[in-house]
Amino acid sequence: MSTGIIMDIITRKEAKEKGLKRYFLGTKCTLGGIGERLTSSSGCLCEIHKAKAAKYVRDKCDRDPEYRQRRVDIVKKYRHDNKEQCVISGKRFYDKEEQTVRNKRSRTWYNNKSEPERLKYSKHKYYKNLQRSLFNSAKQRAKRLKVLFDLTLDDIIIPEVCPVFGQPFKWGIEFGKNDYSPSLDRIIPEKGYVKGNVVVISWLANRLKSDATLEQLKQICTYYESNTISCCPINAASGSENVANAGVDLLPIDMS
Repeated sequence: MSTGIIMDIITRKEAKEKGLKRYFLGTKCTLGGIGERLTSSSGCLCEIHKAKAAKYVRDKCDRDPEYRQRRVDIVKKYRHDNKEQCVISGKRFYDKEEQTVRNKRSRTWYNNKSEPERLKYSKHKYYKNLQRSLFNSAKQRAKRLKVLFDLTLDDIIIPEVCPVFGQPFKWGIEFGKNDYSPSLDRIIPEKGYVKGNVVVISWLANRLKSDATLEQLKQICTYYESNTISCCPINAASGSENVANAGVDLLPIDMS
């Protein structure tokens, strides 16, 4: 397996002769890592050794408050005496690990907030990046339901209006979750979240459809059309609007 490390092979003896502080053998250390080694002590600087050393320091800081404070004082003194170098090093690290730094800052900010503030922030983030939010939610549901998922962000297309009812979508913190909030629907549920099988419709339309098939939806419509007419005779002159209203009154009936 490739390690991704490309360095010139040089022995410790050669490094000493050239006055180098580090050398590289290209072989695994006692922990199985590959990295540069210190010329002074032959200590390995691979990622495995770094992680082990960091864990040792963390554990000792937890056990010994005085040791922890000494380390804090040493770091403060170094940063005070080497301000310019710290700025350069910090910028170099940020340029290399920008997303990691931003994520850590975001988590720190989030963890220091109260529960109401966290909830408000989560809602704001959800609606600010609605396309991404619908994508991530679908990915989580697919994993939970154990169905296929091969979507990309570009597959989540949010129209101006609900394609079922023709009503404009209402979304944002001021609206909250409502009947016309955008939601991602699987056209054929058993196929999963795959390309060509998803559409953004209103929460009302998605809720009414649920996991029903087209045939089942037709059966529901046929049943209520016939029962509405037989249970609630309506004068033909009253028009189709009253028929629709009569059907709405029957919606709360428990069909379970």
